[in-house]
Amino acid sequence: MRFFMFEKSVTFIFTFLLVCAPVAFAGAGGEESVPSGGISTEPTDSSDWPIAPELTDDQAVDNKTVQENAGDGGVPESFFGKTGQRSAVSSRQIYETAGYIAKDFAALGKIVDSEISSKNDYSPVDTMFINIGKESGGEPGDRFFVQHLGTRKIHHPVSGDFLGYKVTLRGVVEITKVADRFSAVKIVRGYSSIRVGDRLVAYTEKSVPEFDPDEPAEDKQIEGVIVDTKEEKLGVVSSDVVYLDVGSRDGVKEGDMFAIIDNRSSGKETGLKYGLPNLIGKLRVLTVRPDDSSAFVTESLSDIYAGKKVLYLRTR
Repeated sequence: MRFFMFEKSVTFIFTFLLVCAPVAFAGAGGEESVPSGGISTEPTDSSDWPIAPELTDDQAVDNKTVQENAGDGGVPESFFGKTGQRSAVSSRQIYETAGYIAKDFAALGKIVDSEISSKNDYSPVDTMFINIGKESGGEPGDRFFVQHLGTRKIHHPVSGDFLGYKVTLRGVVEITKVADRFSAVKIVRGYSSIRVGDRLVAYTEKSVPEFDPDEPAEDKQIEGVIVDTKEEKLGVVSSDVVYLDVGSRDGVKEGDMFAIIDNRSSGKETGLKYGLPNLIGKLRVLTVRPDDSSAFVTESLSDIYAGKKVLYLRTR
């Protein structure tokens, strides 16, 4: 028992020395000390403080204006820098080659042949021939979009309705020589292999849509489905293009953001237990038609397939 009491006394004295000794030592030395974990409350010499740079007249006026308006929340917009700076929805190539789904489309003509007829695919160094000549108004310098109409039938993944075929842009050609019914053309822009039979539509200079990232997004409710993907592969990831079954009639606009939802449970999505959607990616809309639109994947947390649900996001 005596040994136990002695041991407790030694422990108490040792603890007391650990806590109080630094303070006592600092006081004895006449120097200011801050205990570990503490904050000094002793006044300091203001001559040691760093000196703030002197404001110019313009800066002083702006600072005064901010201080005067800050109380009622009226901070001037100039305080936050320039506004109205716009960003493109995507690169030009992604935008121009997005494609769409249609049962058919009107064409002015088509690629009918090439100087090297044995080839199936043509490159920018090849000369090709189109069935547009003087009789149909063709002139040297005229340009055309080269579009390809796919052969695979596309059906809505939910309703089963026939939607059409995939239409993709393969490039731009320009007339170099003109005959009565035919013309020679060169490839001035190639995105993928151009083939005999690809169709020609009028060329127009397209500007990539822009949006203001600082402008509040519209408050609207839009729900749709991914009906197909541009690339023929099992799952799409970031930067791939998909096609939606919602368009301008539903309120969709270029630049709109959508969340990609997967409500199938794999046992890992705990949010589903609480009725929350399982977000597996995000989309930004590229092109919009009355009943459908194209979009590209900006974020992908899982493989994305046709049939996935999309919900409009009120965000830029």
